Amino acid sequence: MDRLKQLKSHLEEYKNENEASFRKIEATMKNIPDEIELIRKKINTLLDSVKSKITMEGNVILKEESVVRQEENQHCESISSTVSHSKLTTLHKTEEQLVYYESSLREKFCEVRHVDAKLCLDDRLLSLVKSNDTTIAKIDIVGKKHTLIPSFLPLTVQETVHRTPVRLDASEVKRKTVVRHKTPRKYFNPIPLKECKPGITEQFILDYPDGKSPSYSGITCLPDDRLVVIDYGNNTCRLYTSSHQHVADYTLTSKSLCECVVEGSRIAMTLRELKTIQLLNVDISIQPVGIIKTKLSCHGIAALSREQLVVSGDMNVYAYSVDGVIIFKYQHLTLDGAYGVAVDREDNLYVVGQKSHNIHQVSPDGTSLQVFSNGIPKRPLAIGFCSSGDEFLLTADSERKLVHIFKLKCDSKYRYGNTLMH
Repeated sequence: MDRLKQLKSHLEEYKNENEASFRKIEATMKNIPDEIELIRKKINTLLDSVKSKITMEGNVILKEESVVRQEENQHCESISSTVSHSKLTTLHKTEEQLVYYESSLREKFCEVRHVDAKLCLDDRLLSLVKSNDTTIAKIDIVGKKHTLIPSFLPLTVQETVHRTPVRLDASEVKRKTVVRHKTPRKYFNPIPLKECKPGITEQFILDYPDGKSPSYSGITCLPDDRLVVIDYGNNTCRLYTSSHQHVADYTLTSKSLCECVVEGSRIAMTLRELKTIQLLNVDISIQPVGIIKTKLSCHGIAALSREQLVVSGDMNVYAYSVDGVIIFKYQHLTLDGAYGVAVDREDNLYVVGQKSHNIHQVSPDGTSLQVFSNGIPKRPLAIGFCSSGDEFLLTADSERKLVHIFKLKCDSKYRYGNTLMH
């Protein structure tokens, strides 16, 4: 009996010990999730600290790259300013030569604008009639003859000529004081461009260093004669020197058909599908500087001024402000597929009819002047005037690899009245 009691007591003790062990195990199992959560929090804290360190190091690297870029830009600006100074020097010399040439012309011509002047030669009173157009009175003292011819320079009268009815010789003829136009022109052509016809003078293919087949659409000429060309097929805007050497590329976000110079080295480019005009600065590279949203689809673009752009759609041509507001619509244009547009030195507008295979010349007030079709390639796309003012570049859908150069010229002799001007 005693032995049984001892065994029972041992069993009770063993049972109690096992129950205590089970309780400890259960308590430990309950604490495991809390410990796991604590470990997870520690890991997240470590990850956050690593991320912050990586971000700080990345910011330091970006700042260093920004400093390097600024130094490179400053270096490029210094090079550009040096080149610009040399070009300005050349322009000043050219301007001095033009002024000297004009002064020699003024010794032979006396110009009158919107005034009545009376010139007496050999006791004969010759009257010049008021005219809305600028007129030059060509005086031949010896032959006692006079003729009136249209003016070829925009001159402004500062004082009226006063004459007395007495016999004069060449040394006694008093000249008026005149002021030359503010901007010296590179051309000397008395024929208005609205009386000229385009004739093709040259064709060329631009170099493509990446080996891709070119597909020209928009083309424009910068004031320094560099070319900016849109490669429609490869969705790229390309910059070339005046000698047609490739300089830089800019990848477009959408298809573009036309571009124009707004001012200096700033150009505007149409993005047809986005109904947007992209503004770009062209230096040694091409950089975007802003956008203008349009209400309608835009194909061609030209700049009448810093504040006004001309944009063509499928069938119509509109004048837009730089805020994207339509100012007016050009009327009486019989176009089938209005694409490229450009403005010449006299502010006449040229609109390409892509499906009608022609170019419309329109006056600044919207009057249709001429329609050019002879020599124009089939399905013309874009047009852009050269810095000379009487030549333009043209691309065509039928010849996507060629750039055509046309010159506006008059085939007939320059006759005014009965006088032949040499």
